[in-house]
Amino acid sequence: MKKNLFFGLIGITLFFTVGTISASSEEVVNEPQSTVENEITETTTSEQAIQSTQSTTETTEAVTTSSESITESKPEPTAEKTTAPMTLNYSIYNEQSGWQANQSNGAVAEYPNGRIEALKINIEGSTAELGTIQYRAHVADVGWQNFADVNSISGISGKRMEAVQIQLTETLKANYDIYYRLHVQNFGWLDWAANGQTAGTTGFSYEIKGIQIQLVEKGQTVPGKTVRPFVQYKKPNIKYQSHIQDIGWQGIKTNGELSGTTGQSKRMEAMKITVDNTPVSGGIEYRSHVQDIGWQGYVTNNAMTGTMKQSKRMEALSIRLTGELAQHFDVYYHVHAKNFGWMDWASNGQDAGTSGFSYQLESIEIRLVKKGTAAPGAVKRYFVQYKQPTVTYQSHVQDKGWQAPSTNGQTNGSTGQSKRVEAIKVNVANAPVSGSIEYRTHVQDKGWQHYVANNQLSGTTGQSKRVEAYDIRLTGELAKHFDVYYRGHIEKIGNSGWNKNSGIVGSSGFSLRLEAIEIQLVRKNQKAPTLSKSFWENKSAELNVPFINQYASNAPMGCEAASLLQALKTLGYAKNYTLTAFLNEMPISYNNDPNNGFAGNPYIIMTNGVYQSIFAKPLANWGTKYGNVQNISGSSASNLKLQLTLGRPVVVYVTYNFESPTYGYYFWGKGVDNAHIMTLAGYNSTTKKYLVSDPAKGKYWVDYAVFEKAYNLTKGAVVVR
Repeated sequence: MKKNLFFGLIGITLFFTVGTISASSEEVVNEPQSTVENEITETTTSEQAIQSTQSTTETTEAVTTSSESITESKPEPTAEKTTAPMTLNYSIYNEQSGWQANQSNGAVAEYPNGRIEALKINIEGSTAELGTIQYRAHVADVGWQNFADVNSISGISGKRMEAVQIQLTETLKANYDIYYRLHVQNFGWLDWAANGQTAGTTGFSYEIKGIQIQLVEKGQTVPGKTVRPFVQYKKPNIKYQSHIQDIGWQGIKTNGELSGTTGQSKRMEAMKITVDNTPVSGGIEYRSHVQDIGWQGYVTNNAMTGTMKQSKRMEALSIRLTGELAQHFDVYYHVHAKNFGWMDWASNGQDAGTSGFSYQLESIEIRLVKKGTAAPGAVKRYFVQYKQPTVTYQSHVQDKGWQAPSTNGQTNGSTGQSKRVEAIKVNVANAPVSGSIEYRTHVQDKGWQHYVANNQLSGTTGQSKRVEAYDIRLTGELAKHFDVYYRGHIEKIGNSGWNKNSGIVGSSGFSLRLEAIEIQLVRKNQKAPTLSKSFWENKSAELNVPFINQYASNAPMGCEAASLLQALKTLGYAKNYTLTAFLNEMPISYNNDPNNGFAGNPYIIMTNGVYQSIFAKPLANWGTKYGNVQNISGSSASNLKLQLTLGRPVVVYVTYNFESPTYGYYFWGKGVDNAHIMTLAGYNSTTKKYLVSDPAKGKYWVDYAVFEKAYNLTKGAVVVR
């Protein structure tokens, strides 16, 4: 029984030994005897021990052979951990700073004020058998480079690096993950990429400012977020449409196309704008400035701004991006505004258009561009806010010198003092648009001077020369949006009518002084002074004076009354009077003195020494019963022409048929016996003739010299105004 027990123990020992070998071949190979001897000692006597030793030796040889066989047939492990510690090192480079000192195991390597252009990475403590690290860079103007091996350079000096990929190989790849992230221009730190994923951006032309790389054992905690390590550029689309007067909603336009109309004077009334295909998050907001409403609130993503069915014009617009879209793109837009045309490009929430001018927007173009890209065009003036400009002016007055400046329609100079204006200065300030004011004067003995501008002197000082006329004009954009109105107070005329924009105020050829001026600026299409006659030039005039035949009323001596009635009717006075009725109201001199009424009887030719006439003074007094009549006896020929130029007919005392005078002497004084009275109706400086309406002979032209010779005998004249 003992023998059987011995062999039973041997069998049990072999069973456990083989089982142990199967579990760990290294332990069996290194210490087979010890294991076996321990098991045997616990179950045998000393005699048995000898036998056991021999048997065990045999068994050990068999086991050793079996162990070697097992070791040779076992496959190589897929992951073998190293016992030596490993250190990840990396260094960055740019052309200005050179190579930076190594950073290790997740530390930040960066150029705060520069960019990364190249990269080197190695792992200390690793061997070729364990695996290696590979990496490559995406370089501006080059694209992806080939993978670089440990401590090799990836990147190009002088060119920006935009993205990287890093990966492990062999056993390192099985036991570790490689994580990395980049600090990118306009993005900041992106999320972590791992194991060959792309980190950074492409298509944006953004620089890399910093990098972190970290070696992490499989199954260990990730360094941070891994949602967005890389952003690929794609061009977003901006879409917009306009609601136009008389047209309604137009079709959708995109990426800089014109929406609206030009050359049709049709107002924009509403808009919708949206963006899609964006590489980053964010949206678009916009608002409009509307007639009678002002600025509306911002709306977003294809909502309507403006109004419909209210006939209200949009006058300005503001557009801005939101979220990350605003960090990486600029929105540019410019508008076509009434009276301005295409304005410059506004961007990123700036106002585009006008306010206060009451000008409608007519069309718009909108574009999205990458940050750092040049604007589509000029960006100087995209919005104009109305403000009322101030016109300031002053005059240099005879015996007084320079008057204090006046503004915006005030009178500058003098009235009722017979003082001439000798020079003027004019200036514009606070204008909402570019441009200036120019002006010139017509000066006694000199004529028209050249235009001057912006408070320069026009006229003369210290020469005692009168300004007779002036005109003013605006230049540049000021002339497109404003009108300049002005008038003057003129000797013998009084206040002229208003003129504007280079129209002449004053006189020429009559030797009349300008005595005061008034100037104002008015926005176009706004309420303004009414224009009327403002300039009188000694060239020609022809009034529609009627012919009244004195003989038709059997009044051979009624030329004074007939001539006065002709003049009155020219200006609409005494409309219902016939010559007979008019003669019946003529004042008769109580003592046959023509200085106080008509002497004699107008219906008969008297031969008793009565001077049958009524002189200018009593004739004018009588005329005031019917209209504005004034005795201007003694007037020069120039003043007669002035009155005609002013549209005023003049009753003149000449001789019959303009013959040489014959004189008679009366108790009241010397008289022209062949005197005749007629109405002066016009003149022509080219032909040098006067037009007369002669109540004895009708209407005809008379040479200057012939008429003036007869007129200058007495210079009797009565004007109807």
